[in-house]
Amino acid sequence: MTRERESVSNVRLRFRKFLQVLLHGECAESFSVVQPQLYVLDTDAITVTSINIPDQIGVINKEQNISFMWKLNLDPQQDPDVLPLQFTVIYKRLKEEEEVVRPSRKCTYSVSLANYKTLYSVTSHVEPASGVTFCRAGHMCRLHVQIAMMFTTTDVSLMYEVIADQPMWAVCGRTAGIIMVKEDSVNQVSLDVMPLVGGYLPVPEVKLSKYIREERRDSETENSEQHDLPPAQSSTPRGAFSGKQSPAHCLPPVPRQESFSKGQVYNKSQAMQVHVLPASNTSSLELGGHVVV
Repeated sequence: MTRERESVSNVRLRFRKFLQVLLHGECAESFSVVQPQLYVLDTDAITVTSINIPDQIGVINKEQNISFMWKLNLDPQQDPDVLPLQFTVIYKRLKEEEEVVRPSRKCTYSVSLANYKTLYSVTSHVEPASGVTFCRAGHMCRLHVQIAMMFTTTDVSLMYEVIADQPMWAVCGRTAGIIMVKEDSVNQVSLDVMPLVGGYLPVPEVKLSKYIREERRDSETENSEQHDLPPAQSSTPRGAFSGKQSPAHCLPPVPRQESFSKGQVYNKSQAMQVHVLPASNTSSLELGGHVVV
């Protein structure tokens, strides 16, 4: 039953997205806005469902904004990399002291949405140590992290980082690592964490980013080979660099870290909490010949 629920949840993550449009005024005058519409251009692979209140009249100004939201239903057979979108809304200037009724105008805004697919999902939870029923402040617990690939992608080398609130959690050991993710598989990582206070604590956040292994460029390799002289003609002592040769050519390639776009990684455990009991008090106090622990 649990696997079926996870399968349904993964399908929803892959083929359902929500898009929010925020309207904000740039002047002190107020405007009324009605009939917000969102269109997907040049493709029939995605349908748009409005979840806004019908016939709602909103008011925006410099100190007040309004949001609209739509649900994007993706087609499993077609998944365009870029979505051309068009947003329209009818607006009118509001001013009570004017007797002339101003006409309404239509605002149109076009944008292309890229990197909108959910590539990875992250699930994390904290468990007490083996043989213990509850988590307690000052005692070691285990943080379990599951990373699953949702869409086929070439970014399979990932770096994970555990970001914990320092007054609440202490991460014991490494806080980051490199994993290779395979399609249709779930990668699991476990770390030791220690809650520092009792209460309902937020689960430590796990951040994913791309881990790109840099390779030496061909031009640098060719230049390095051209600058190297044969051993019989070289007058440079062994282990030293000549004037034309750069030490950078002999350094190993340096990998780099690159962040995912917003929405490409979904954290299923965001805003989840774990109940931690306060630290046990072992002090004793003698009252009237009786010892109170």
